[in-house]
Amino acid sequence: MKAKFFVFLLISLVVLNSCSNEKDDVFVYEGYWSGQYTGNLDSGNWSIRVDMNKTVIGTYTPIQSSYSYQIIGTITENGVLNADIKTSEIIGEFSGSFIDNIASGLWTMNSDDDSGSWSGVKL
Repeated sequence: MKAKFFVFLLISLVVLNSCSNEKDDVFVYEGYWSGQYTGNLDSGNWSIRVDMNKTVIGTYTPIQSSYSYQIIGTITENGVLNADIKTSEIIGEFSGSFIDNIASGLWTMNSDDDSGSWSGVKL
């Protein structure tokens, strides 16, 4: 009887331990984020997806244009974002920090000498 109890206890501990390890594999900033940006010459909307590999992919869309640019970069465990604004080449930077469900930072466009700030939330 004691042997069955210890086997049951051992199996229970293994199952509980494996369940708690699955939670550790979730990256806290993973998911969809969206917000607005403003600058001296330009303003608009942005949206990104952060995956579990800390890769950031999204769009940057000026209000004055129907064209969207790509946002491509990475985010650290501490929520520091480093991304480029791209067409076929890098035309600007999009960087900032994520804290809980809020994100904010700065952006620059190389071609227009425009820059500004951005903010958003996790969806």
